[in-house]
Amino acid sequence: LLIRVIIILLSNNNFMKIASNCKNCVITIPNGPKKYINFSYSLARSFKFYNKSEEIDFYIVSDTDFTLPRDLKWVKKLIVSRELMGKGIEYKFRFNKIIPQANCLYIDCDSLVYDDLGEVFKTFENSSINVIGIKATRDGEWGANVVDTCLQFDIRYLIRFCGAFY
Repeated sequence: LLIRVIIILLSNNNFMKIASNCKNCVITIPNGPKKYINFSYSLARSFKFYNKSEEIDFYIVSDTDFTLPRDLKWVKKLIVSRELMGKGIEYKFRFNKIIPQANCLYIDCDSLVYDDLGEVFKTFENSSINVIGIKATRDGEWGANVVDTCLQFDIRYLIRFCGAFY
């Protein structure tokens, strides 16, 4: 069984103020066809199975409202503007404006959790955004318009990454 997981640990001291007793959270963003919201429900269930404590909040972030299944009423919904979400995966360039708490772990909605995530937060405590990958600075390095994207977001390079675990 192959499961693709993309995890990005985000830390932002200017995070949105949302009422919560937790300083850590997991977010997933089911952007696109309806199947992705269903994937995010499966991700939330796998998270709850392995993370019994109340020390990590779980958010589903979307630019359209949705109804949570009865067994997922503990999940927090965060509805953001379509402008903030952007098109395609543009939201990944805006994590610093989307994350709801000080320490946030982004997990692709088509992934599953297989362990307690508390250790992940401990490992990267007091870190900023962490992504492991290869710097991309030229067009065509992996099918992206790197130069224009860097100019648009005022960044020096993109990170080509795949956080896949098999």
